[in-house]
Amino acid sequence: MNSNLAKNIFRKRLIIEGLFQKEIKSEDFVDSFLRRLSQELEMTIIAGPFISSATGKSVPLHDGFEGTLVWAESGVSTYVWTNSNFATVDIYSCKQFDTKQAIDFVIKEFDMKNFSYHEIPDPLTYQEDNRVEILTTDEKGSGVFAKDFIPAETQISYVDGQIHFAEKESQVFIYAADHAVPFHKYFYRNGFNTNAVKLNHSCEPNCYVKDLFFVTTLRDIHPGEELTYCYSLFCNSDWKNPEGVCLCGSQQCLGKILPWRDLPSEFKKKYIDYTADWILFDEMKKNGYIKKLTEDI
Repeated sequence: MNSNLAKNIFRKRLIIEGLFQKEIKSEDFVDSFLRRLSQELEMTIIAGPFISSATGKSVPLHDGFEGTLVWAESGVSTYVWTNSNFATVDIYSCKQFDTKQAIDFVIKEFDMKNFSYHEIPDPLTYQEDNRVEILTTDEKGSGVFAKDFIPAETQISYVDGQIHFAEKESQVFIYAADHAVPFHKYFYRNGFNTNAVKLNHSCEPNCYVKDLFFVTTLRDIHPGEELTYCYSLFCNSDWKNPEGVCLCGSQQCLGKILPWRDLPSEFKKKYIDYTADWILFDEMKKNGYIKKLTEDI
């Protein structure tokens, strides 16, 4: 489960793979590529490049070259399969660098005709609302609080981590250091860099999860007020809170953090507009509403 266990340490990993057209005949290409990439990204080489060749060894499929060098800012490795004209470049850095610049450079150097890439953490173009802060209280521990007035229907944060599959929600939380947010019966997303999963549960929430991943205020929030959402409005599996009871302390506390299916009918009706779309869709299918919609169409 992908969680940010060291928020005080910046790190970024970019893996670029592609089918190349460049004719690569020797270790010299890998050596030159790694040095030029370091210069392009303004990284400081402290050891390497260290290059090795797999050509002529026991597994012909692996014929090619691999190289690694160490930066003061971490390092980079590349793996070249010359028989398949395929290469992987793996960059890990504790210094920020431009993802597009790195990708463009790799494509040009290898003359790649097809490529793919994966960045960790997932790139976040959405900007969190800066009117919130993480504070610690004696009653609940850490939570998210408003520094200034925040109007209703404001998107304050976004769940930004990797997506995981699990047949039961409890399987996800065995490995989750933070709260994972389900957006399908079997799929979950865990936060990495954002405040989205730092909100505490409340049976009388002032926020909800909108459009899969956006934490949104459902009413006006005043300075000093804690931002909360109701886990029950986006969870419908077998997970149970470790304490066994709900500690939200709200006027309408249900006593336990329940899956959506076990919520009282009046509670469901009150918060129907703030319930996860995937839960409502499953409920509509179960009750035959999709068939009726099909007939109406």
